[in-house]
Amino acid sequence: MSKSSLRLFITGTGTEVGKTVVTAGLARSFLKMGYRTGVCKPIASGGIPSPDAVTLKQMIATDQSLEEITPVNFLQPLAPYTIVRDYGGSIPMADVIDSIKSLELKTDILIVEGIGGVMVPLLRHYSVIDLITELQYPVLVVASTGLGTINHSLMTLQMLKLRCIPVYGFVANRVMADGDISENTNPDIIAELSGVPCLGRVPHAKSDGDIMQQLEKHFERIAKVIIEKQG
Repeated sequence: MSKSSLRLFITGTGTEVGKTVVTAGLARSFLKMGYRTGVCKPIASGGIPSPDAVTLKQMIATDQSLEEITPVNFLQPLAPYTIVRDYGGSIPMADVIDSIKSLELKTDILIVEGIGGVMVPLLRHYSVIDLITELQYPVLVVASTGLGTINHSLMTLQMLKLRCIPVYGFVANRVMADGDISENTNPDIIAELSGVPCLGRVPHAKSDGDIMQQLEKHFERIAKVIIEKQG
């Protein structure tokens, strides 16, 4: 893979850990570095259009359409398989893969954001980790910083290791303003026990300002590390 065709899958240790903000922050940094950068959250739930797709479009100021960012989205805030099972509908995975592949042709760097964590079911026997395996993209894991993250992070990283999926590292993202004492040591413990490096610690951003500007320098550092790893 050359520097002109970097592909990256961003997953998390669970939901609400800040994957969308990290995706947007890295995309903005790569754009600033001069790369043609695209984003895609191929499957999303919780609103039509997808709230995450709207957030990505606004934070990156991209000319991508919402449909291009998120081709499959559901109203109910549930796992995709749960929605298909209980409310009907379908997820055409072949079309999802095709939409991602079409974005590859238009970009130097493509960041694909998953829904929830690696074991979120998209179909009955097909989870996010299966999508990652099919795409063969390297992964960046977004982890929360507080109590409980060691367990969630190590399980996520172990699942990726069992699938022989390359992991660039993880980002420790402080989502909550009120932290706890474990946040000081959790990233180091996760790195030590997993052997996977922490590429950056992203502080909590105040909601009353431009999150991307507040966190810009942090994402720029992580983006440079990813470029170096990919090179």
